[in-house]
Amino acid sequence: MAKFSFLFPLSKGAIVKVKENQSIDPQDILAQYPQFEEYKINLAQALGVVPKTAGQYLTISLGSNIKTDDVIATRSTLWGKKNITAPVDGQIYAFDNQDGNLIIRIFQKKIDIHVPVAGRIEKIKKEGVKILVSGEILNMERGQGSITWGRTKLYQNSLPSLTKDEKGKILLVQAPINRALLNKSEALGIKGIISNRETPLATPSLTLAIMTENWTKLEEKEGKTVILDPAQKKLAIINS
Repeated sequence: MAKFSFLFPLSKGAIVKVKENQSIDPQDILAQYPQFEEYKINLAQALGVVPKTAGQYLTISLGSNIKTDDVIATRSTLWGKKNITAPVDGQIYAFDNQDGNLIIRIFQKKIDIHVPVAGRIEKIKKEGVKILVSGEILNMERGQGSITWGRTKLYQNSLPSLTKDEKGKILLVQAPINRALLNKSEALGIKGIISNRETPLATPSLTLAIMTENWTKLEEKEGKTVILDPAQKKLAIINS
């Protein structure tokens, strides 16, 4: 078995919960995403000013956390000060000087992101976490799309045979990849398709690969978790 490193991508705002050189398992939390709801206040209307000038009356900075009834904007008038208070707890997120809306983000919950396989954290980067895993490494002739992973499933060359049970899987297709197959795979949430036939690759949202030399090995290992890395032109069959 060989070692294989892949980058687990994380979007902006993710809070990484692991450390470099840490061993991990599929049940471990790799990162968390805070989930927010947006609340809008028309600050310009509340202050009685035009939208493009409303931002100058803010008494707090973007990114600041606030509590209900905190003063968030003040305008001096001939009749005294006009204070605008926060209607909710949250975070001052953005101000739109086109319509005068102030956007407050209200925290809802944290979403846990789990690692797909067991391995070790090699490097924590801005764009994601690099993970070292053990497995059997195979070359692909061509590939496109983002790195992805899932259990393999041998396609029976019949669109009706694909059901919602295939969600999250990688299809092994013994035929050229066609538009009908792509459309149904995307609709079902299939994460990738590997074909043993040379075919022009389209540009769908799922990951595609062409593998001819190692097809027999893939069939033998059907049901195993694999990592598809088109950038490296590598497929890793992960030890389970």
